[in-house]
Amino acid sequence: MLWGVLGPGSLHVERRTRGLGLGGAVRYFNEVAVPGMGGVWFAKPLFLSLLGIQIAEDSGVSKITAANAVEALACCLAFGRNGWQRDDHLVGRRKLAGVESLTFKVLGRPGTYVPQPMRMATTSALPALGLVEPGVSRFNTMCLSHVGRRFLQETSKNHRPYNTDLINYLCDWQEGRSKPPENSDKLADALSPLLPLPREALDILRDQVFGFDTDVSRRSVSRRRAVRDWLAAGASEEWTSRPACISPEHWLELEAGARFFALRETCLALLDGIEGQIASRNGHFDPAAALPEPIETQIHEVKRRAKAFLDIKLPGADSGVSSARELAGVLNGDPETGLVALVERDGRTLTTDGRLIRPGPVFRGNGTGHGEMSQSEEPGEVVAEEGDSVPHNAAELPPLPAHISPRIGNFFNMINDLKSQGKNAHG
Repeated sequence: MLWGVLGPGSLHVERRTRGLGLGGAVRYFNEVAVPGMGGVWFAKPLFLSLLGIQIAEDSGVSKITAANAVEALACCLAFGRNGWQRDDHLVGRRKLAGVESLTFKVLGRPGTYVPQPMRMATTSALPALGLVEPGVSRFNTMCLSHVGRRFLQETSKNHRPYNTDLINYLCDWQEGRSKPPENSDKLADALSPLLPLPREALDILRDQVFGFDTDVSRRSVSRRRAVRDWLAAGASEEWTSRPACISPEHWLELEAGARFFALRETCLALLDGIEGQIASRNGHFDPAAALPEPIETQIHEVKRRAKAFLDIKLPGADSGVSSARELAGVLNGDPETGLVALVERDGRTLTTDGRLIRPGPVFRGNGTGHGEMSQSEEPGEVVAEEGDSVPHNAAELPPLPAHISPRIGNFFNMINDLKSQGKNAHG
């Protein structure tokens, strides 16, 4: 194992995320696509989050701190087993390689682990799936439900590190009086994100995903079933023919979301292009001057996609979507005005100075990396605005319409994980 190679916090990279004030629309279109799943794309993070909540309830530490530390321990042990190779199911390879020990004190310390742990993807899924008591949205206030406790029990009952109940062992670990975690294969088996959950636990989770039918959850369950059936039938790349299993309202929101994500992608590409122009010229960009051909082409594409997004009418008045439509309306008008409005929404990579566009505080000039995150976590809870990562195992996905919410790809992976028999490693 590689403990001690590089201490946590030794690297610092300024946060560089272009949210463009579109986080509300990102969250809305992701949520209506596959309601109640958050950013979860496989089952193990749900288990690790519940472990953290349980340990915190038993010990009195912060639930965020406990869950992050458990997740960090799980990833450390799994990386130690796979030779510190990259894997989609693991995070923190760079930071965790430098930890000096696997104690709770070290792994629970701010800045030791990643700014966006897998736990964050579970925050909305845990109550939506009935794994914690209803009526809470903040992770630190969550308490396990009866179903959540049963799920935790079925997942952990056959894993007894040092012949000790898993939860009791982790409580001792949190208090600094456990035997070394790195020496227990049973602990590594229990926590490893590279290993699926036991069949009994998957059965419980499958029932919650597709059968948790209450007055509050009924619409969400119906949509999750519809997406499951669509994917099972092979899906399609076309919007012109709505599948019978998906309601007209759901299909309309999926298509509106795809048009929004397409617009957002072209806006980010345009800002990248302008950043590159500034770096290669005289340190500023004049939107009123004659535009370089690549930038002019990108502006036309932004305008085309802004119009396409505006052309699709959605019922209701979600504030995030309203903000996105407001920006789209500006982008569909005068190109110079639209470009300035886009830069003003950026404000960190690029800024406006009178009529000129100039470098912002996180300008790099290479025109790439609008989604990169920092290497050192700031204090407190970090809220992801950029949405989900690119769907995992994309080669295995059935054909899907371009720019559809990444939650569809995530759900495809979750469905496959729920079918696993709890024996074989992921991958």
